[in-house]
Amino acid sequence: MAVTLHEAWKAAAYDEDLHNRMGVSYATHAFKVVRMALRREMLLALMRLWDNDSKAVSIEFVAEILRDKCVIDALAADRASRIGMAGVEDERGQCLSQQADEAILLINKYAKGGSHYVVLNPDVS
Repeated sequence: MAVTLHEAWKAAAYDEDLHNRMGVSYATHAFKVVRMALRREMLLALMRLWDNDSKAVSIEFVAEILRDKCVIDALAADRASRIGMAGVEDERGQCLSQQADEAILLINKYAKGGSHYVVLNPDVS
């Protein structure tokens, strides 16, 4: 959900040509309200991921799941079946495995002991 909201918000936030075309109508005001709501919801979704509550689905849990090769293989098989072309499962698996590794590295930067841990925990130095 956070990624979906971010992708929708990013276009609304940074497309200067779109901003120039919008003008000063009621539609422009509604656009700005929706843009603010997208940003808010995106930030709330991200905050839920970084929640330390043991009942929450935390980002560390996501990283743990991404480390499981069986999960990546299942995702690759699902993606390949949706494409409907033979022989793409291995390629999808390699791509997803690389993306999972990148996500894990990013998550580890902000996890306890990571180089950016203080960003989410300013009281810790």
